[in-house]
Amino acid sequence: MKKKLTSVLVLCAMAFTLALPVSAAQPAAIGIQPRAQECGKCGRMTLNTVKVGDGETGPTIRKCKHGYVYGQDKVFAKYITYKYKCGHCSYISSPFNVSAGERFECHGYN
Repeated sequence: MKKKLTSVLVLCAMAFTLALPVSAAQPAAIGIQPRAQECGKCGRMTLNTVKVGDGETGPTIRKCKHGYVYGQDKVFAKYITYKYKCGHCSYISSPFNVSAGERFECHGYN
C-alpha cells in the first residue's frame, strides 16, 4: 500500500512538472506584452505598447435585443487606442485602435 501511494505521488509530481512548460507557453492576451519588441528605427528590443486612451463610436441603430415590439437599441462600439514607443530612441508610432466590445442603450417598449 505504501509503495503504491509513493508511486502515485511521484507520478503526479512528474505530470505537474511536465505540464508547467505547456501552460507557460500560452499566448498573452491583447494589451499584455510580456517582452518588448524590436524597434524598427534603432534595432534594439525596447519597443513597448503604450495605452493612449479609450473611446467609443456610434451610435448605430439595431432592433431591440430584449424583444420589445416598438423602439430600437443604440449600439456604441468601444475601442482602446495604443501606440508603440521605443525606450531607447525617440520613435513613437501613429496610434491604432483595438476593439473593446459594445455598449447598448435600450430604447425599446411594448
